[in-house]
Amino acid sequence: MDHLPPCIDSSSIENSKGRSDVWGHFTKQEPYSEKKAKCNYCGDLIKYSGGTSGMRNHLMRCKENPNKEAFKRKKLSSSTSEVSVNPSPIISKFDQNASRMKLVKMFVQS
Repeated sequence: MDHLPPCIDSSSIENSKGRSDVWGHFTKQEPYSEKKAKCNYCGDLIKYSGGTSGMRNHLMRCKENPNKEAFKRKKLSSSTSEVSVNPSPIISKFDQNASRMKLVKMFVQS
């Protein structure tokens, strides 16, 4: 019986959850059931019921946010870190005649 893990209460589970860094720029508004937060810079109310993405997006657009550029760079660097080795897309030109001929060929073969 020495190998049993200690009891875990629900409050410790909630506190172990990662807290987004955007909460340093917002204040929760009452009633908490509406799940809205007030921007500390411009005062806009932003919903956070689906997560904090809307709050982060607001911080990148907020004209009063002195850290706006830092948030944009952080978002850009995190989104490009998962890109493949060759991130540039291949651009091909659409050719109407070639497309029409391939379509005709497809119908003739079947």
